[in-house]
Amino acid sequence: MMVFIFIVGLAIILWPVLGGTIAALFNGAVIIISLPIYWTMRIIKRPKDEKEELMMTKASGAAAMFTILLLLLGLLICSSFL
Repeated sequence: MMVFIFIVGLAIILWPVLGGTIAALFNGAVIIISLPIYWTMRIIKRPKDEKEELMMTKASGAAAMFTILLLLLGLLICSSFL
């Protein structure tokens, strides 16, 4: 029980560091997943101006976030059956 309390206390004390690390990992995952989506859209659509390119960037970021959320949900469902 003391070990559990120690781990929880350590997590509370180190939360700013842990939160920043988790955010950086999530941001990296979004970038890695969105790059193939972005370049595929860029090859197919060929943006003509900055506005279209910004729209494609936002769309690929949203698709990557949706993909990550689906993967996390699937992982949660699969882990509940094990």
